[in-house]
Amino acid sequence: MVINTGMTGLQNLISLINSDNNVSSMTETNVSFGLPAIVAPDGLGRNTEVTASPVDNMDFTGAPVTFTYRRLGLDQQVVSPNLTYAVVDSTTVASLKSTVCTALNLIPSEVDFVETVVARDPLDQGGPGFITQMHLAAKAESLVYIGTLEINCTWNASDPEMSTAFGTQTLSGFNPVV
Repeated sequence: MVINTGMTGLQNLISLINSDNNVSSMTETNVSFGLPAIVAPDGLGRNTEVTASPVDNMDFTGAPVTFTYRRLGLDQQVVSPNLTYAVVDSTTVASLKSTVCTALNLIPSEVDFVETVVARDPLDQGGPGFITQMHLAAKAESLVYIGTLEINCTWNASDPEMSTAFGTQTLSGFNPVV
């Protein structure tokens, strides 16, 4: 099943469970899920186990059930992922996350950047060509993604050359108070 980025990770997992079982009876209200656990992949790439427990008095009874399925690496949502993005001084982690998630077809609530700011390289003096590496990671509780992804942020020239910004360098000076 293809991940629907218009749904949450939980909604995608429930849709997968219902689809593979040819039912539509599991919902977010009648089952609760534990945290997903990485397992050794089987021959079909299933790399995750998650336990679902029936909610008391809500459609199901009995012991919890463990489902095994494949979560995707962050770079597996698109055929040729673009891992380089242009940034400027005003780029925030939130705006970069939105851009990357849209480009890579990821559910934003399932991932976060490891870094908390988009920081310039200390050697960058505001010109183009400098690269900052950011690391997008699947949240530990993500039901659809695993792993991390290195994102290259290339800095566009956003800072003007000082001599251009201040073309008048021979100043008039100060006048005395009269």
